[in-house]
Amino acid sequence: MIKVSDSIDISSPCSEVFAFVSDLNNLPKWQSEVVQSTVVTPGPVKVGTRFDEVVKVGPWRLPTHCVVTQYEPERLMAFKADSSPIGFVAKVGLEQIKDKTRVTMDGTASLRGFYRLMQFALAGDLRKGVKQELKALKEIMGTR
Repeated sequence: MIKVSDSIDISSPCSEVFAFVSDLNNLPKWQSEVVQSTVVTPGPVKVGTRFDEVVKVGPWRLPTHCVVTQYEPERLMAFKADSSPIGFVAKVGLEQIKDKTRVTMDGTASLRGFYRLMQFALAGDLRKGVKQELKALKEIMGTR
């Protein structure tokens, strides 16, 4: 199992950052490994909302089915995917600190089958990817 965790401070209010990150259609805008994200469950995002992603892992593009497992407006959103060779759980937490929002991303990934052989190599890529995602989010929020 691969574990990742990182955080960044963003000069935007929690409400704005949460509105952006909890819009599942925005995932490809700030998560470079997400090629496509499509909400399957109609209505506003909540616990139980299902969405499909196409995730880039090395040279492969893997379809994944995800479900929101935690949802607390302006504070937390978490989801899991276990339908592809790479199962993962991801959590995005937000905390208002003075005039900034601290965004913390935590996740675990479990590789199955052939992909399990690449776990060591992918661990570094995943950690680097989380850092890049947080930087991209900060940049996007800075232009709003």
